[in-house]
Amino acid sequence: MTLLPLLALTITDAPGEVAAVTVSGTAAWAIFGLPGGWLVDVVDRRRLLVVVNVSRALLLLTLMAVWSVLGGSLPILISLALLLGMGEVLADSSFTALVPEVVPPVLRGRANARIETTINVLNQLAGPPLAGLLLGFGVIAASGLPAALYLLAVPALLLMGRRAGSPRIGPRDRGRRHAKRGAWHAELTSGIRLLWRIPMLRSLTVLTAGMNLVWATWGALFVIYAVGPGGLGLTSIGYGVLLGGMALGGVLVAPVIDTAVRRVGVRWVLFADLLGTIFLVAPVAAGLGLAPVAIGLTIAGAGATVWRTVVATLRQNLVPQASLGRVYAASRLLSWGVIPIGAAAAGLIAEGFGVRVAFFAAMLVAVSVLCGFLLSLRHTDLEKPYVKAQDEEEPEG
Repeated sequence: MTLLPLLALTITDAPGEVAAVTVSGTAAWAIFGLPGGWLVDVVDRRRLLVVVNVSRALLLLTLMAVWSVLGGSLPILISLALLLGMGEVLADSSFTALVPEVVPPVLRGRANARIETTINVLNQLAGPPLAGLLLGFGVIAASGLPAALYLLAVPALLLMGRRAGSPRIGPRDRGRRHAKRGAWHAELTSGIRLLWRIPMLRSLTVLTAGMNLVWATWGALFVIYAVGPGGLGLTSIGYGVLLGGMALGGVLVAPVIDTAVRRVGVRWVLFADLLGTIFLVAPVAAGLGLAPVAIGLTIAGAGATVWRTVVATLRQNLVPQASLGRVYAASRLLSWGVIPIGAAAAGLIAEGFGVRVAFFAAMLVAVSVLCGFLLSLRHTDLEKPYVKAQDEEEPEG
């Protein structure tokens, strides 16, 4: 996520060409999301993760070789970003679907919180500065270490134990399921259909899409407000430190999510996250200084970690294990598909009326999502599925 755009900057300083590398990686969810989710549900997920990690390591090692012999190439970076993005689709869908195979329902909230802590510490706090540091030693160091880390995950996957009584998910009955004409199309879209038939997940997916419109505005325009000569006047180093505060919020809140849910309930914990989304954009909309903006980012980072953890646990407990890959991919496709739309709309508003007006519009969207949450889930029992899984209630077969 950090290395490839930095490599692109060594080839070109055209914003559109540099952005194409990032767009290529994120486009993988739209292009490959549904087939990837289907694949996760019809093969052994652990073996798939092993294959994906080895493949990603080989891709980065190939980058090292090509860059050393032929030099930098933007088409190669764009292609590599797409292939690594497809690997991300398979990896993210697989490991979130593996959690119920390893962890009983009562402990899944804690397990998902630990995953989120790891993501915040390594992806958000350590990853970006480490990528910049390694690139200073050359492309071989910058791509070699990530390749080694992908390979390091393989023995951990092979040694992972399965929870007693967990149904084995794999290629069983594939021939029977795909015997009828048109079964392939039905399988690819089954994740969306199942997601839409579960009212709680349907509402949470729509609400996540609404919040992602807010985050898309922030992602597209915050750097303009933060870095000089913008409103905060930060240097690039100061900007990186400010973003680190967002990750720090997630790290601090993750260990207490499960306890908070059990003490005050799922509804109020998610409500607090929605308030955090408002704090993400409100200080900029009001033209406030560094301290309020930093506090808002920390609150928003904590809230985002809460939302991802709780919603992941609800999804894992509401969806049969055999369909988790497809449902997860479908939810990502629907909730992430609005991000380029939100970013484009924010850019147009900022061009015409200024950055703060765009952030004010995003704040209105955040308030609307908060109201939508209170209305759409006011009669929904959010507590029971947080600790009890469908597979335990209605065993398959």
